[in-house]
Amino acid sequence: MDDVDLAWECTEAHLQQALALRLRSGTGQASRFTCLDCEEEIPPERRTAAVGCVRCLDCQTVIEKRRKP
Repeated sequence: MDDVDLAWECTEAHLQQALALRLRSGTGQASRFTCLDCEEEIPPERRTAAVGCVRCLDCQTVIEKRRKP
């Protein structure tokens, strides 16, 4: 195994740990009242529907579109 493979495995392990933590804490974590990116108010309906959300729907949509190949 070379350095690149080792770095990739380390990165993947950290990503999986972060995702697992986010999923576990998301059910009991309160949503933000303002968006992390644009700082606009997150509507109460979104905070209720997506408990633990940190972005408004518009900003979350932009983030998700960037992730798609």
